[in-house]
Amino acid sequence: MKQTPALIHGYDYLLYRSPRYSDRGANWAKVQLTLETLRAGYEWVVFIDSDAQFTNPGVPLEWLFNRWNLTHDTAFSIAEEPDLDRDRDRFGKRGLNTGFYVARNEPRTHALLRAWAECPSRYPGCEEWRSRPLMEQTAFSEYVRYDGAFAGIIAVVPCNEANGYPDAVGETGCSGAFVRHTWLAKGQTKDWFAHSVMQAVVPQLHRLFVMDMERVVIDWRDKTLKGSEMLG
Repeated sequence: MKQTPALIHGYDYLLYRSPRYSDRGANWAKVQLTLETLRAGYEWVVFIDSDAQFTNPGVPLEWLFNRWNLTHDTAFSIAEEPDLDRDRDRFGKRGLNTGFYVARNEPRTHALLRAWAECPSRYPGCEEWRSRPLMEQTAFSEYVRYDGAFAGIIAVVPCNEANGYPDAVGETGCSGAFVRHTWLAKGQTKDWFAHSVMQAVVPQLHRLFVMDMERVVIDWRDKTLKGSEMLG
């Protein structure tokens, strides 16, 4: 049954309590949930892992889409991995990181997500990634993206802009300029999140004070203090 989104301040939203597969790791559920969200009628779905975040929430998604050349011809966009041997796939190509991706609601995307969810039974060799670490990520990097049916519809977003974090830039070259992903420093996620939220909130608060200065600011600079008294 299709669920009607709720509204908060004019924005609609849905919250899912994720089901689980009986034959593979829990991470696989995000693939099917992305497909179900598209089926709910959204034009775009932006997926981001729990240890990833937008570095500056004040930057509009539309601006990022333009920067990365994500157009109506782009069905699926995903961040690339660092240019390191450890992050290459079995063909020697830079891997793709499924901690951040953007899916556009169109038939080609639905087909791609179905193929991804079915990877262990669809592509020979993919079955070994049912539960191994980096399971659904490796499945996408090593099998789904090489399926000729999806040639030309997957856009790769630069690692330095949509992966990594500042402490890793020396080794990996990926600083997470717009999307920060703290894969090897998950303990930093909370601090970076607080920092990015404050970056977005403080300018808004400042604007509100400036716009409503006469009502919210009481000017007592012409008074003096003596003990527990304010002298006029």
